[in-house]
Amino acid sequence: MSDEHMRTPAYLGPALLRCLARSGVALLVIGAILGYGVLLPARAKPAYAPNPLSALTRFAGTWQSRGTWYATPFSRPGSVHGVTTCAWSDNRQYLICQQAFVARGQSDSEIAVYTWNPLTRSYAFYSIGRSHEVGLTISVGPHTVTYLNTFARPRKATFRTLNLFDSPNQYRFETQYSLDGGRSWHTMLRGVTHRVAAAS
Repeated sequence: MSDEHMRTPAYLGPALLRCLARSGVALLVIGAILGYGVLLPARAKPAYAPNPLSALTRFAGTWQSRGTWYATPFSRPGSVHGVTTCAWSDNRQYLICQQAFVARGQSDSEIAVYTWNPLTRSYAFYSIGRSHEVGLTISVGPHTVTYLNTFARPRKATFRTLNLFDSPNQYRFETQYSLDGGRSWHTMLRGVTHRVAAAS
């Protein structure tokens, strides 16, 4: 979760930053942003288990996150902390995450949804807050989840949030930006998320 998944430049503004960062927490949403996908060639064999949704189970449960925002062209310094609870929908096709967080002294909340698109063979992530809506495809690996997007304005910049799992019950999240097409990355937000309760 993405913690601003807590606000990041999920945005080139509060909204974008939030999405990217939150993605830091699963959500801590922001964390994420729009646009990177795992698309396989039409004739390639799927590189996923028979049920790709099972890879998202890693986020199920309740998590506590804490992170730090740094001063960059797209973010202001400050702290962020929050609690995110993720659970499967009744048909187990959507992992739904609710998050409450405090960023730079202000409280907010978000809802995020993870799922798998069998037609494009890609994972999708949606984040909804009171002032933003974000949708993107994400890359899911054995120990990482990556949220990536590129914006053309006010200048071309690429943002990504990384969830780096150290264990089933802890992952680090980091939101970064690049102005050279991904050759170099600069950190905007960094933090750690711990599972405090298993999924009910």
